[in-house]
Amino acid sequence: MNQTEQLAYEWLQNQGIAKQDIIFQSKKTPDFLTPVGEYEVKKSQGKKILFSGDQEKLLKTDITFLVYSKNTQPPLVMKASELEKIFTLYIPQPNKITKRWKHCIKCNNEWLARTSNPPKCPRCQEPMVKTE
Repeated sequence: MNQTEQLAYEWLQNQGIAKQDIIFQSKKTPDFLTPVGEYEVKKSQGKKILFSGDQEKLLKTDITFLVYSKNTQPPLVMKASELEKIFTLYIPQPNKITKRWKHCIKCNNEWLARTSNPPKCPRCQEPMVKTE
């Protein structure tokens, strides 16, 4: 749990929600599930809020957003429709990453690399590889 999520966790407890009723989802959205609702924690950067590509779908739901600015308390508590009126929502476009098979000259290992830079071999850490 990062610092902003920790502040949100404490804020939820201060709203009268018991610790055992707060479920934190570190790798999923929304961040918190409670008996009274679902909460997504966001940190604003000025008037901009960054969303990952997977989080874009949250803007079409009834999830409550807890928006922090420089980890200050209390958070702005709002729905997606209000969020769009106050902040610029930045949703990055997916990168066009090339998938290429890499072949290690030293140990003959092959793997699928998702970058354009030649990586090290995951088996022997040899930096010299050839692309196929």
